[in-house]
Amino acid sequence: MWSAVQDAPLAIIETVEIVQRRFSEVDEAHAHDEGEGDRSLTYWRDAHRQYFSRRGQFAEDMLLCCERFRVVERLTGSTNTFDVVDATIDDIHAAMRSGALTCTQLVQSYLDRIAAYDQAGPK
Repeated sequence: MWSAVQDAPLAIIETVEIVQRRFSEVDEAHAHDEGEGDRSLTYWRDAHRQYFSRRGQFAEDMLLCCERFRVVERLTGSTNTFDVVDATIDDIHAAMRSGALTCTQLVQSYLDRIAAYDQAGPK
C-alpha cells in the first residue's frame, strides 16, 4: 500500500481473495469490508454508481473484480490515515487526484481531530 501524499509505502498487504461479480451482485459484507462511508451496501452502490457514471462506464450488470486483502505489516513511521495537520492544499489535491484520499475521508479526518480536541484539549 503506497501513500501518494508521503510518496512512501504505508504497509505490506496480501490479497486473500479476488472475486468477479456483477455490480448488482455485490453484497453487504463486501461493502462493509471495503470500509467506505457508513459501510452500508446503499452507500457503496451510490458511491460506485457515481464513480463509474462519471467515467461513462456504469451498468447494473457490469463485471467487477472485488478484492479482499489483509495487512501483513504496517511499515515503521506510517499510518493508515491522512495527516491533516501537516498536509498542504497541494498535498490534499494530489491525494484526491491519485485516489489515495476521498472527500469523505478528508472530512472524517477533520472531524476526528475536532473530537480529539473536544475530549482532551490541544496536544
